[in-house]
Amino acid sequence: MPLNDKQKTYVRIGIAALVFFYIAPRIIGLYLARQAIQRAAFAAAHAKPSPMIPKAGQPPVAPAPVQIAMGRYEGAGVELTRQCKINLELRPGENGTYLGYVTIMCFEPPHLVSGKPVIGQNPIMDAARQMTPASAIMTGNVKNGDLVFTVDKSIGLLGDGCAVTGTFTVTTFGFGKVMAQWQEGTCQGGQLILQHV
Repeated sequence: MPLNDKQKTYVRIGIAALVFFYIAPRIIGLYLARQAIQRAAFAAAHAKPSPMIPKAGQPPVAPAPVQIAMGRYEGAGVELTRQCKINLELRPGENGTYLGYVTIMCFEPPHLVSGKPVIGQNPIMDAARQMTPASAIMTGNVKNGDLVFTVDKSIGLLGDGCAVTGTFTVTTFGFGKVMAQWQEGTCQGGQLILQHV
């Protein structure tokens, strides 16, 4: 039975959909896989020597004393009665020291703290104060495998009115994560798990 024009149009649309949704992605996938293999072969042929593998005749380089990767870390979570968020940047400094730059924001809902009125004098200002981050510039050293920083300069106050002061300790916590512990003078301080980003 011959197809009429409307049926022929449907058949053409079906064939185009088959090509578009089934055949084209496979062709594109094969092309991308071939490109990746070519790039890997080129990189292997033109690889630079690794600084961790000493050349023949040279003494081996001692591994770094810290197992924490440098770079940026982020994390958020509930810390006692507060919802806290941390952004941390770690860099190598001079003479075996390390530099740290941290920004912490902790929001403490009033109804979770005993003795604190649920509605303050100015709820908008209370919310703005709670959402304002505190930051610190730090210098640290390795102690027992941890990076222990001393706060050199504290910028701003957390929602509870305290600044980041004292020590800020960074401990490795599995693959690509660290545990951060901080102090806030006479306030409670805290600890959170951060992810390398």
